[in-house]
Amino acid sequence: KYPQQLYSSFDAIPPVVVNSLLFIENRFLLDPKQPLANPAVDWPRFGMAAWSQVAKLIHLPGQSAGGSTLATQLEKYRHSPDG
Repeated sequence: KYPQQLYSSFDAIPPVVVNSLLFIENRFLLDPKQPLANPAVDWPRFGMAAWSQVAKLIHLPGQSAGGSTLATQLEKYRHSPDG
């Protein structure tokens, strides 16, 4: 059964793990000047993803981007049949 290993609560996760994931996801989430930054919605990322999907529809060159944040991916995984 998955996950085989898990933390009993968010507070049990070592800060180095939390901060590493936040840095990888969006280093601005660690900025003390932005204490209310939303980890689930990154509007610039969302805008770029939306634009890349429009560009794909009208056959413009470039790479298609996704807008899902780590928080969104975790929710998708959590609610998937085998999650």
